[in-house]
Amino acid sequence: DDDVLEVKLDYSGRVLQLLVEFCFTDKLASLTDSNAKNNSTLERKVRLLTQLNGAAHYFDIPKLEQDIQTHLNVMMTQHPSLACAILDEASKVPSGEEL
Repeated sequence: DDDVLEVKLDYSGRVLQLLVEFCFTDKLASLTDSNAKNNSTLERKVRLLTQLNGAAHYFDIPKLEQDIQTHLNVMMTQHPSLACAILDEASKVPSGEEL
């Protein structure tokens, strides 16, 4: 098929799932709700949020970027050691994107 176009995105399926969730609901309930059924550690959550922030920037979704940055600030205030995970993950963000 010559009509097939393949697009490669350097984001995990989970990051893309959260992007779609945000586009449909205008929130990230499955990731940020304290009542959400998810066994993720705080470190995994901040790493995922950092990756998602890079994707939000790439796809030009400023409200999502702002929401993530606000959430990360709150999490770092409550658990300052999480700043290390955020910095580590941000250093892996593909070029052309920002945290």
